[in-house]
Amino acid sequence: MTSFAYAPFNLWMNIPVMPDGATSFEPTASSAGDKFDTRAVADCIAVMSACPKDKNPINGHDAMPSEFHFTVRA
Repeated sequence: MTSFAYAPFNLWMNIPVMPDGATSFEPTASSAGDKFDTRAVADCIAVMSACPKDKNPINGHDAMPSEFHFTVRA
């Protein structure tokens, strides 16, 4: 049987963790057009998900949908 280790990697959300362990949802620090490159050094499964939080500032004050593009290269 194969076992998997799941490790979420949160790119755009701004959820600071306070010294007492409390968290808060803050507006994103990214801007339209921001991008990043990453490389897998082992086989991996990648999943993209949009944040469902539309009632707090984490998606910006206008909470308007936007496009997201990604490319996977072998």
